[in-house]
Amino acid sequence: GLVGMGAAGVRLRAAAGADGSGVVRFELSAAVAREVAALAREAAARCRKAG
Repeated sequence: GLVGMGAAGVRLRAAAGADGSGVVRFELSAAVAREVAALAREAAARCRKAG
């Protein structure tokens, strides 16, 4: 899961760098977007448990 997250971040940074305007173009597929959303919910749940 985290590996996919890192790959998504690298891709976003690469897109921003290639664009040159400083605007990050989101090129996430629906599948990646769902994975990121699931990871975010999971992280939020862990934070609530820890707190």
